[in-house]
Amino acid sequence: VVATKIAGPGNVLRGETGFDPAALRQACEASLRRLRTDRIDLWQLHWPERDHYHFRRNWTYAPPTDRGAVLARMDEVLGTLARLAEEGKVRAFGLSNETAWGTLRWLDRAAATGGPRMEAVQNEYSLLCRLWDTDMAEAAAMEQVTLLAFSPLAAGLLTGKYADGARPEGSRLAVGDGRLGGRYTARALVAEAAYRALAAEAGMDPVHMALAWHRTRPFDSIPLLGATTAGQLAHALKGLDVAVPPDLAARIDALDPVDLSRSDVVDTADVVIASLGAALNSPLAGAIRAFAGRRLLIAAATPDIELLGATQSPDALAHAVTQRLRELSAPPPSAAPSQPGLPAENA
Repeated sequence: VVATKIAGPGNVLRGETGFDPAALRQACEASLRRLRTDRIDLWQLHWPERDHYHFRRNWTYAPPTDRGAVLARMDEVLGTLARLAEEGKVRAFGLSNETAWGTLRWLDRAAATGGPRMEAVQNEYSLLCRLWDTDMAEAAAMEQVTLLAFSPLAAGLLTGKYADGARPEGSRLAVGDGRLGGRYTARALVAEAAYRALAAEAGMDPVHMALAWHRTRPFDSIPLLGATTAGQLAHALKGLDVAVPPDLAARIDALDPVDLSRSDVVDTADVVIASLGAALNSPLAGAIRAFAGRRLLIAAATPDIELLGATQSPDALAHAVTQRLRELSAPPPSAAPSQPGLPAENA
């Protein structure tokens, strides 16, 4: 299968040029030349022209309101795509980084205009990014649209190679923006460690578990595996026949990364987390390490550090760590603090 995409506005190749008829044709024909083929099996619109919430922009997202203009543009785009299909240059079409409303409107407009149907949506989906599980899951299942899940290993986080603050030479974390496009957070490290521990208990490689998990979903999900080296690809392919049984799938869902990473809860869970934020500096980290010994795994992240504790007596560990963190983070009574102390609710 030969699949490729045309990027929306704001891309590094064509700037703010979106899906104008001429741009669509030029991009398609350029891809055909580069790929040395006469037909693309799946051609996708790589993020919408209108504003959207993908790439971790949830909290600043302002939904567009010019419905008529958006639908008219969809009709224009579909007309050009239909002509490319009629010329035999593209076999099928899809979307990428799309929303539920957008997906349904593309399908509606295709039915109304006789244009090509969108067969797939390539959105991010992994154990650490499950936005698809709500409205998109319903829309895709009801309309028989397949999810092509990009970053199924969360840009390498779910491999475990970044555990304990590691930054392997040549890795995306080492050579990129240092945040894996916003994926590398203290909360993500906590959730990843919990998934990795669960895979170990099941006798399964964490990479294989993360990929095989897609086959447990109640909708069509095809993980798009990315590999930097041949060795990484070979390792992932060894898990092609791995299956996540129902009991393991239930345990994966029961972990609930959102609850796992809540910094305001310390109770009798199997993992105890204390989120310290910027108040946790290197000397304090060393003191905690000396205090807790091997019962704590300290995973460094920027700007946060999470403490993940696993013990046979989580109640006792939770109480001891909470008290000790408060003591260590409190400024001397006679001196003004050089930085904000650790709020009790975050201990």
